[in-house]
Amino acid sequence: MGIRQAQLLVEDIAFVVKHADIDFRKAAKFEQDLLVESKVVELKKASLVFHQRLVDHQGDCYCEATVVVACISLSRMRPRAIPLNIVQEFDSAR
Repeated sequence: MGIRQAQLLVEDIAFVVKHADIDFRKAAKFEQDLLVESKVVELKKASLVFHQRLVDHQGDCYCEATVVVACISLSRMRPRAIPLNIVQEFDSAR
């Protein structure tokens, strides 16, 4: 995606985790190669919901999570609407 954290900070925008529901399914080994799969499943005015999975190269799932992320104004530490260009980035990735 073409969204840069440094640019968001300049624009007084941050994304924070509001809620996470995590299911640890299988133990992984130290330095084991795992892949993170992440998909936006819901997009609202000031928040989005990700479904994420941690899998190995054979597709075995080690961890699965639903994560709610809120968009905030850094200076006010209050929710704000997700900027249109970011909404478009997430929409095109779905």
